Amino acid sequence: MRFADTIKRGMATLTGTSLTLVQNTRLSPNLAQIRFEGAIQAADWNPGDKLKLNVAGVLRSYTPSQWQDGALQILFHLHGQGPAAQWAAQAQVGETVSFIGPAKSLPPAQASDWHLLIGDPTTVGLFQALHQSARAPCHGVVELAPEDAPALDALGLPLKAVAQDGALEWISDWQPPSGPGDVVLSGEADRVRAWRDALLAQGLDKRWIRLKPYWSRRGKARRKAVEREMKGA
Repeated sequence: MRFADTIKRGMATLTGTSLTLVQNTRLSPNLAQIRFEGAIQAADWNPGDKLKLNVAGVLRSYTPSQWQDGALQILFHLHGQGPAAQWAAQAQVGETVSFIGPAKSLPPAQASDWHLLIGDPTTVGLFQALHQSARAPCHGVVELAPEDAPALDALGLPLKAVAQDGALEWISDWQPPSGPGDVVLSGEADRVRAWRDALLAQGLDKRWIRLKPYWSRRGKARRKAVEREMKGA
């Protein structure tokens, strides 16, 4: 179902739209993990699903890192001077927000013997959700600023931090484990495409790859265009 359809349907699968902030933890200079509580049900969500969060009067899409009965967590990348990032950097316990969702965002995984996760700062929350639900070992890399690399250990993620644009070099030295795999590539659209192309050039089965561009340096239209292109490839 398209997210627009979910919005039109409103909150048919949830019991409430309001959340109260109960904890704001700064994991690193540019990553904050915020825990919310509210009338929500764990059965409504699958790892990788997204929601639309209304913060500072602006709707932004986020992928919860955890979702359980009565509570969820979202990892915010505190980049730039956008209203949502500024809000997350300063948000206090007791503040309330509203949301719409959740909705499907990432294609479902197939049975696999291993998981490969490659992304950027915007995907750390997604990768936490996937790692916690994985039934096979996870490994991979995240392009992070050096000062944000400790957040991966703080979250218990078995992923390596590499410099910006460092994932391609890592891929060139990577050897797939034995057996079928599940590969999730997410983050900046053109980088996701480059990672996919590099893996396919190494002979990786394209049926194992799940793609989710979150943003583009060249704007929303570019992200959507790249996503359409990769779906058709």
